[in-house]
Amino acid sequence: MGEKRIACKKCGAQVAPGEQKCPSCGVENPTITRKDVIGFLVVGIIAVGLLSQCIGGSSYDDYADVKLKEIRELTGSEQKEILGDYLVQSDINEEYSYEFFRCMSDMVNSKADDLPLSKVMGWCKTEFESNGKSFIRYYVDYQKLESQFSLYDGSHRELEQLIKNNMNDAGSYEHVQTRYRVVKDGEDSHVALVTEFRGANAFGGIVKQTVHAKADLQTGEIIEIIQ
Repeated sequence: MGEKRIACKKCGAQVAPGEQKCPSCGVENPTITRKDVIGFLVVGIIAVGLLSQCIGGSSYDDYADVKLKEIRELTGSEQKEILGDYLVQSDINEEYSYEFFRCMSDMVNSKADDLPLSKVMGWCKTEFESNGKSFIRYYVDYQKLESQFSLYDGSHRELEQLIKNNMNDAGSYEHVQTRYRVVKDGEDSHVALVTEFRGANAFGGIVKQTVHAKADLQTGEIIEIIQ
């Protein structure tokens, strides 16, 4: 019994399945019709949808009981996906996502390692319901805070530039280390910075110096040089 043949979509000649060109009229892919193409696309779209559901985003339910120590290891995008799902579940308008992210970021980075995420999100929600948007006033977005520092050597960009601007020879500047801590003190909340560096003095000698400063929590702008 011979191989079943299919009519060419253009001229109607009988063509073997899988033939790349019709031997009669020369049209390419003579057995693949527009209907077939649409069918392939529909199947592909369904497959992608199913794959997306399997892979999923970062669902809040998947992380509600995860300890803060592990939440800190997630990327900012992953944390924001978790937060977005939390806001939907809690019926909180997404316009408050930034306020909640600051609260989440602050608590994830400052509370005990073994606390579950659900606990701190509950605290954030309670404060929000009591105080509205103003509840975030003294919470710190740690991702934004960390962006104030160089990934290369850990120096604080704004403070380093200020130091160089006041040196005898800015070219001699060499960063040694920078330490910081977050100070929460109402209106005076800030980042306390300590930077050690080497550089040339007025006589050309290389000396090691230390600068203490305060920086704005949100912008990194230097508020005050303490010493």
